[in-house]
Amino acid sequence: MNSGLNRKELEKLLAGAEALPPCPAVLGKVAEICRDPSSSARDLGNVIATDEALTSRLIKVVNSAYYGLRGTIATVTQAVVVLGYQEIKNMVYAVRAEDVFRDGGVDGGIDLEALWDHSLQVALLAREFSYRLRYPIPEEVFVAGIVHDIGQVILNQLAGPDYRSFRERSHADGRDLAAAEEEEFGVSHAEIGRRLAARWNFPDALQAAVAGHHRLPEGEDGLSGVAPFVLVANRVAVARGRGQDERVALGELPQAVLELLRLDLVRLEDSMAKAAGEYGRIRGIFGFSREEES
Repeated sequence: MNSGLNRKELEKLLAGAEALPPCPAVLGKVAEICRDPSSSARDLGNVIATDEALTSRLIKVVNSAYYGLRGTIATVTQAVVVLGYQEIKNMVYAVRAEDVFRDGGVDGGIDLEALWDHSLQVALLAREFSYRLRYPIPEEVFVAGIVHDIGQVILNQLAGPDYRSFRERSHADGRDLAAAEEEEFGVSHAEIGRRLAARWNFPDALQAAVAGHHRLPEGEDGLSGVAPFVLVANRVAVARGRGQDERVALGELPQAVLELLRLDLVRLEDSMAKAAGEYGRIRGIFGFSREEES
């Protein structure tokens, strides 16, 4: 591939963070408020309200069928009171991730709507796994699924049509995309996404999920947090996107991960069915999910 960016140029850009979108000021303020035990719902609402676009989209999501509140929430402060700090903070990260997808399109580049759609499917399946295992913060798992491929958007901005062609060839060859990127560029979209998540002060759990959604770190640390949920959901979604049976995805997963998630074919199919039902119910809430077919 004659990429418009060689690996040295790409690494230089990323090392200096020139290629990564700057952290929106409101994200840092939201994290600061949530860490302050003396803060109130009004404090958090006031911070988010400084960003009009974020506020309107957040209210739309909260009032959607996703939460079943049916238009009862009029302010961010109300949303915080009803849903809590953690939930609202997670939704802020999810809504902000939309901005990267929305701004990442280039002529001849990858289909960002399809990538967002994939991310939504991964998020919902990962969350179903977390429900079954009673993970304490399932919406953290959902947001990790939403943001896991955000590094692909950055590569799309940098390489455009070259990156699209590279992805298509990797897909046709049945290669793991992250491994192919490391060979071609010297860095994968998983690592690029981790750097963006770190720059945006995302929680460590989200950073780990973005970094590990193709391959978990060795040892016990790799089996902690939300990363295993996203890894499995992504493998399943990629396999199905390639027209493969879910058994293929199960066969490619480390045994330690299958044991951690207590996952077999029956449980996987049950989780997939529930996630598909949720997908049909909430697609269209976020700006890049596909509209219901007529």
